[in-house]
Amino acid sequence: MSKARDLSGGAGQWLSYVPVWGSNGTQPALVDGTISGLYSKIGKTIQVRIYLQLGASSTVGTGARYSWTLPVSNKQLTTCNLIYLDSSTNYYYIGVGRTNATAIDFVMNQFGPGSLTGAALFGPASPVVPASGDFYIVTATYEEA
Repeated sequence: MSKARDLSGGAGQWLSYVPVWGSNGTQPALVDGTISGLYSKIGKTIQVRIYLQLGASSTVGTGARYSWTLPVSNKQLTTCNLIYLDSSTNYYYIGVGRTNATAIDFVMNQFGPGSLTGAALFGPASPVVPASGDFYIVTATYEEA
């Protein structure tokens, strides 16, 4: 019986990067929060995972929507996923968004409890005002430019 061989040449390994969290208004500031990013590249396919947790001194900015920078330029518009936890209520919200050339942007179509279900942007005031302990997990797969 032959042994399987890794033919990837190291491709597909998870590499870390520091995404930049932004807003289309006044920029948020993590201060004592945490942000981390991982990406993997196989050929021209890029997979991204971003984790952001707010700290007690984090500020959430203003505007209608948040964005997170990508580790590698994107060739074309593609979809991404987001999970948001409101730690004060323990409610999770999920969203579907899109990437532009350099960032994950316009995360929308939230699904959550009661009247908060429906189309809206994830941002400084939606689905709720983010606070200490809340976190975002963002994932995307796209083609390198």
